[in-house]
Amino acid sequence: MAHGLLRIDRGIGRRLRRAMIVALLVAFGPLGARMAAADPPHYGNALDWVPANASFFSSSLRNKEQWDILVKSKAWAKLNSLPFVQMISQQVQMFYAMGYGPFGPLHAALQIPENQQLAAMVGDLVSNEMAAYGDQRAADITGLVLDVVRKMSNGAATADETESGNEAAGRDPTMNMAHNIFSELNRNIDKLQTPTLVMALKHTDAARVQAQLARLEKLATDWTASQPQFKGRFERAKVGNYEFLTFKLDGGMIPWDQVPLAKIEDKPHEFDQLVDHIKHLQCVLSIGLHDDYLFISIGPSTDHLAAIGTGPRLVERDEFKLIAPLADKRLVKVEYISKEANAVLGGHSDLENVPNTIATLLPAKMPAELKHRIHADLEAMVKDFAGLVPTPGVTLGATTLTERGYDCLTYDWGENKLLDGSKPLDVLDHLGGTPLAAVVARHKPSTEAYQKLVKWMLVGHKYFEELQLPQMSPDQQKQYREFMEFAKPLFARLDKATAEMLIPALADGQGAFVLDAKITSRRWFQGMPSSDSTLPMLEPAFVLGVSDADLLKRAMAEYRSVADAFVDKIREKDPDSLPPDFKIPDPQVRQTAVGEVYSYPFPRDWAVDGQLAPGCGLSQHLAALTIAPKQSAELLESVPLEIEGPAGETKRPLASAAYLDWAGVIEAITPWIDYSANVAYNRYRAIGNGQPNDQGAEEFKQTLAQVHGVLDVLKAFRTVSSASYFENGVLVRHTEIHFRDLE
Repeated sequence: MAHGLLRIDRGIGRRLRRAMIVALLVAFGPLGARMAAADPPHYGNALDWVPANASFFSSSLRNKEQWDILVKSKAWAKLNSLPFVQMISQQVQMFYAMGYGPFGPLHAALQIPENQQLAAMVGDLVSNEMAAYGDQRAADITGLVLDVVRKMSNGAATADETESGNEAAGRDPTMNMAHNIFSELNRNIDKLQTPTLVMALKHTDAARVQAQLARLEKLATDWTASQPQFKGRFERAKVGNYEFLTFKLDGGMIPWDQVPLAKIEDKPHEFDQLVDHIKHLQCVLSIGLHDDYLFISIGPSTDHLAAIGTGPRLVERDEFKLIAPLADKRLVKVEYISKEANAVLGGHSDLENVPNTIATLLPAKMPAELKHRIHADLEAMVKDFAGLVPTPGVTLGATTLTERGYDCLTYDWGENKLLDGSKPLDVLDHLGGTPLAAVVARHKPSTEAYQKLVKWMLVGHKYFEELQLPQMSPDQQKQYREFMEFAKPLFARLDKATAEMLIPALADGQGAFVLDAKITSRRWFQGMPSSDSTLPMLEPAFVLGVSDADLLKRAMAEYRSVADAFVDKIREKDPDSLPPDFKIPDPQVRQTAVGEVYSYPFPRDWAVDGQLAPGCGLSQHLAALTIAPKQSAELLESVPLEIEGPAGETKRPLASAAYLDWAGVIEAITPWIDYSANVAYNRYRAIGNGQPNDQGAEEFKQTLAQVHGVLDVLKAFRTVSSASYFENGVLVRHTEIHFRDLE
């Protein structure tokens, strides 16, 4: 009985275990599937092993494939068929074969079989993949070097240096610059650490690379044997499961006894801590094979090389999920910069350099109190405007090779405080339909930046009156004060019109630059020989989104009134300074179906083609500043954009868009090239009794044909189309670069 119960119990137990396993699979199977799906894809390149602590990474792939596409194209064939290209190619080949000039050493070196193998190896290494990455220490020290170089190039002195009066003391300029460099390094001593930098080049022939590494090892061994200071520092070492050639260095090897510290320092032992810190820095240069890559590395040791492929990977970061769908595409470029590295490398704006740059312009004998006041104001100004500068964040970019050219995606996790991508860019339908080039963006409306600008202009004006006005002659000072007496109220009117009328009228925030070439003429200006064919005029224009057209008109009327007041005052003070009948002209106004076109024709005696007349067009929601009334009218009209690529996606919310029709630009300037060439030739073609030179005519024809050949090749590059938009707070820039081979 007991045995029977035991068998029943065991049977029930087995069934329970099976049921539990099934339940666990049902419950956690989807989770397991999701976890598997969350794993990064296999890229087949350096992304499969670059460590997670990389602060920046860049990889170029499929280089030979891209080169082959170029050299096998019809455009390349046409370029190489041109007589002048063939002549240059033949001369280069001849000079190389003869070992002439700079080709001599190269020709001699490549006669050695081992060097031929070296050249073949280098060609192979740059053909497949070239990757590089570094840690945050590499970013920090790079940023520090850039800071030092920038400050030295500006000749900038810090507040401490100004206070100590080094330059006034007459120190040697070289020692003074050295002191500035040492001071900057001393202030940033925590950033003086040996960086980790790695370059990895993918190979297809390990034996060939090993042979060249053996050559390098012998050369390095022989050289270090003859240099006592490098004895024992070069060796072949085991790094993980691989062997590397390593060369160990440290800061103590710097000949410090030859550095004139006593002349550089302001006081004894000022830089002792800095020197001691540098002396203890260790650096290991390494080169060796690691699977399919030749690694070249700098680091404090070789530990980072031993750890490759053993820990978390960069591609496991959440940001890389956005480019995971591209893993099976033809990737040709991947770039990544961490938030911290961007803050160091990409976070330096010109604004931050203003205080030090201006400090270099101040007179050496200026009182220290005044210098400090100016410096404090400049730093306050930088702080004021810093809030308008985008905050650095992670950036990630990936480019794929397509049948049309290149498709590029860039992601930016920084905080952009100016761009507005909440709705479509309506201005895209007011670019004339088929522009040659256009850049469009919408910015968040704000009077804050203008108010800050006015504030600091007034501060600058105060310094002008304090520093420059006393340097003027009494007559000049009198004229200045009389000018300011009547100008101040006018400036106040301009300020009010801008703050209360212009900025609110343009609160829409959209702005665009557009270039076109639709108007044509055979003779645009007086003195210009008439052309046998029509010449298109490049038409630049600015288009602005308008929120309140009436308010914009009032702002323009106020600006006009202020300008008239200035003219009247100038005529009152100096009647001879202006022509008796001079006045700011009234524009010609033409009504269109959607708005008004204002234009200012050139004087008749200028003999400018009547199609050209600077002015603007204004509708309820748009303003266009142009050089031709016809273009003003066309830009006011809503015309669907007929362009290719991301910039043509006009119905989706966008922060910015850009477009370049390069082939169209070439077509627009080709008639001008022909015209210029013909004018130049016609001026000099007659010789002797004025008879045409038939030989010269034939040479001119052939030369022009070759120029047209180059222009045809250039048109293989068709367009660049780009659009920027926000996705979950990330600024995405999608760009397509289109090439089309010749027929």
